[in-house]
Amino acid sequence: MITLDDENLRFMALTMLLSRLEHGDLAALREAGMNDSQMQRLRTMPASEMVRLCSIKSLKIGIAVDEASLDHAIQTVNRVGEELRLLETFMERHAPLSMLTELFGVQSGDLTMHREILCENPKRGRPALPDHDIRDRIHMQWHDLKRQDMHEAQRYLKLSERFPELSMATLYAVVNEFGV
Repeated sequence: MITLDDENLRFMALTMLLSRLEHGDLAALREAGMNDSQMQRLRTMPASEMVRLCSIKSLKIGIAVDEASLDHAIQTVNRVGEELRLLETFMERHAPLSMLTELFGVQSGDLTMHREILCENPKRGRPALPDHDIRDRIHMQWHDLKRQDMHEAQRYLKLSERFPELSMATLYAVVNEFGV
């Protein structure tokens, strides 16, 4: 347990415990180390006494960290950060709004605003498709990339590395030209 030494933090922690007490979550409070008489005393204690209680240096109130939930939260933050970086990359490469909505699940209104900030001249309209041979090569490459375990946005980035002369909008249009 990490001890909270600051009076304000201890007051916040006790306030949270009181909230649990008021909601009848007695089992959690007992598990946290409180007995019934302590709960009753805290419930009836005036705020001024609670402030005095928190200023007593020998009062030990602390926090415990659940390792598994912290790991999960860190992974979530990392994943969201990576998705935001991917989204920015796609916007910088003038990906169409429909592609961004499909890949990242963001509303088009939000995307339009972000896109105007990131891109000097956001392109609009349907891109011209390359000739038939290039489209066939794109389809074959896309089929190969779909076998790999990665986010679909990363597949499009790989595809754009293989066809650097084509815009993200063109690649998206080719991949989806048959509506499959």
